[in-house]
Amino acid sequence: MDQMHGRGQKDGRGQMDASGGGGKIEYQFPPLDVLRDPEVGDAARQEAFGRAQADALTTALAGAGIRGRVTSIDHGPLSSRYTFELEAKSPRPRGESLAPQLAAALRVSDVRVLSGVASGEAVGVMRGMATGTTTATATATTTATTYIIEVPCTRRRKVRLKQLLSSGCHAGMALPMFMGLDAEGEPLVLDLAEMPHLLVAGTTGSGKSMCVNAIIMSLLCTKRPDEIKLLLIDSKHVEMAQFEGVGHLACPVVTHMNRAAAVLDWLVHKIDERLNTLRSVGVRNIAAYNQLGDAEIRRRLAPIDDAEWARIPKQMPAMVVVIDELTDLASAHDTDPDALSLVSTIAMRGRAAGVHLVLSTQASQAAGVRSLLKSSIPCRVACKMVSATESRRLLGEPGAELLVGDGDMLVVAPGDPRVRRCQGTFVDDDEALGVVKHIRSVAPVVQPPLSIRVAPGPAHAGGGSRPAEKVDASYAHLQDELFDRAAEILIESGRGSVSLLQRRLAIGYGRASRLVDLIGQAGLLGEHKGAVAREVVVTMEEWKRMKAMREQPRTPDYSRYQFPTLDLLDEPEGNYSERMATIVQEQALLLTETLELYGIKGEISEMECGPVVTVYSVELEAGARVARLEAIAKDLARVLRAPNVRIIPNMAGRTAIGIEVPNKHKERVRLKELMSSGHAAMMALPMFMGKDSAGDPLVL
Repeated sequence: MDQMHGRGQKDGRGQMDASGGGGKIEYQFPPLDVLRDPEVGDAARQEAFGRAQADALTTALAGAGIRGRVTSIDHGPLSSRYTFELEAKSPRPRGESLAPQLAAALRVSDVRVLSGVASGEAVGVMRGMATGTTTATATATTTATTYIIEVPCTRRRKVRLKQLLSSGCHAGMALPMFMGLDAEGEPLVLDLAEMPHLLVAGTTGSGKSMCVNAIIMSLLCTKRPDEIKLLLIDSKHVEMAQFEGVGHLACPVVTHMNRAAAVLDWLVHKIDERLNTLRSVGVRNIAAYNQLGDAEIRRRLAPIDDAEWARIPKQMPAMVVVIDELTDLASAHDTDPDALSLVSTIAMRGRAAGVHLVLSTQASQAAGVRSLLKSSIPCRVACKMVSATESRRLLGEPGAELLVGDGDMLVVAPGDPRVRRCQGTFVDDDEALGVVKHIRSVAPVVQPPLSIRVAPGPAHAGGGSRPAEKVDASYAHLQDELFDRAAEILIESGRGSVSLLQRRLAIGYGRASRLVDLIGQAGLLGEHKGAVAREVVVTMEEWKRMKAMREQPRTPDYSRYQFPTLDLLDEPEGNYSERMATIVQEQALLLTETLELYGIKGEISEMECGPVVTVYSVELEAGARVARLEAIAKDLARVLRAPNVRIIPNMAGRTAIGIEVPNKHKERVRLKELMSSGHAAMMALPMFMGKDSAGDPLVL
């Protein structure tokens, strides 16, 4: 029986910690048999229909005076993509103006047209780069401007999770999300750990909840319960109810928004706790922490005793917060402006701690959502939107208003310049129940390892209750001269009694009560239990060690201090310049031809290849306008297959115009190389920032 393999598992099995038992249990991933098989279409009929539509497209464009031919047809599950190549002297109107006429000619609701893309050049050069045989002749034969025309299919196929799991496209991903099939019929799989957060927006019935459920199913089918913990917030009460009771949940599915704010507040504290642990261990993220092993963690943290060691996490699972409707959270706490601030805090600080967000909303124009979009959520999924304005706000360009709904969506991922159209993965109730039933049978929840308890108390930012602020025991004694004596009395008696301090120290009730509060805030006493005296949680030996650490000198002698040797640092990459030389030459040739295609005449006078970007200095001929170059920056990015292109009108000390292009292969700038350069000589507080665009060290 086929298994859904987790990362690094070849047989669908893996060892995981038994919840509450302390041992190991054999975990088996859900078998593929519980998922439905993908739908199979009639290829011959689809091909004939595609040729007929291509002829209709050519005729309709010819009627508008646009001459050319369809050079390729790609059939996806929801739409067919036609590449229309224009003749050399044919008019080239904007694609948006052609869409209504083409939709009427093909008798479909909407047609999406991408115009002004010199894609033939990019394809020609990329093929040459793969084979190492790029020449000027090869690119000159493919320099016609094209239109990419997306036409909805008359019969749409459902994209099944089984098909995407079987493709193996998620190999090596930490948190794979099977989004669906793109317009060319290829699987679209994203790694949530790289995103690191995702927002899904669209109108009612456009497929938002379907997309969110597919993401949850992707994680359940590929990760063990000890590798990931889910916090599901479902304001509709029914969208995530089927996932209740699986071992992957950090707490039961949250359906009440007042409890949701407390859960988010708990998670903010959890992020702080994890970041403090990572800082103490000396690593930057949970991936590095989980690779250390128990022995190395114990060596670095040096716990005092076994009790303290037991409280230290040996592995940190990734945590994914899924909020089905973000605006419901905001509306439920409209009197508390910090409700969405908790989400914003998680988005900004959660990545290193292994905490990720998956949000869905109908109103991307809400103020809280807009601030999230600008700051911390680069990965966005647009289902059918109300207007082109909504699409621009979410994606940066129109197009989502032309989608047909039912899982038809546009995806923007960080590091990818394309806005990819895809048909979302469809998971029906039987598939979800089958996967959940299997997980419950192989990994029963005995005791949730990350249980969340919302204690009653005064609410704060988001509805949760904060614990009392703690005071460092190293400084608490400075607030009262009797602190040390009072602490010893309470530790000897084993109870935190105010009346006991009154009798033993001959002080009044007010001072004795304040001393008990200080001792409790220093971590020596347990929580309040009504009228019962508070419990003492440290021994006399531990208290003596705390006092000894407090009395140690704060300023050690550094007269014999030795700086770390350079041998501890990694060596820089040695062959980066050689690898980039060919690519830079090819891009320079492509840039020159593209500028000529748009009527901009100039010559590339200099190329500076840095670790991240390459700057091409272009000497424009007399009369050439810089504004024209800035207007085609997006088209240059598409031609070069780059996320973006930056035009530098005024380069210091030069008359040329700069075109800054991100490198396809980025160099890691090592600290050893910068320290060895000698640029820090005579600097009081040197900061080795990295390398500039020319590849020179930047030290401040």
